Amino acid sequence: MNDEYASVVYQVLVRLGYGLIKAAEEVQAESRGEHTPIAGLPTAEEPPFPPAPPQYAPLPAPVPDQFATCPAHRQPWRLVPAGISKTTGRSYDAFYACPTRGCDQRPPRDWRPQ
Repeated sequence: MNDEYASVVYQVLVRLGYGLIKAAEEVQAESRGEHTPIAGLPTAEEPPFPPAPPQYAPLPAPVPDQFATCPAHRQPWRLVPAGISKTTGRSYDAFYACPTRGCDQRPPRDWRPQ
């Protein structure tokens, strides 16, 4: 065992010993009727735990979105980012499409995910 480790172990044991002595003194004082509250512990006047948070009404179930999935494959729509067409070289806006290759299904143009 190296000296640094032994020093740390010694310090821990000394602090533990002092804590036990202090606890024994507190028990003796309490048995004599000389109650002194221990710092950090709740007294009889204060509750040991914080009050329970208020109970809120549950949130309503979300309304199912009829356009949230591809009607053919039942997969959620995939956002295709805006870009430039490889075939025509023209730019296009972002749009939603079915994630299944070859599927031409699209949600309505004004649809946005909830």
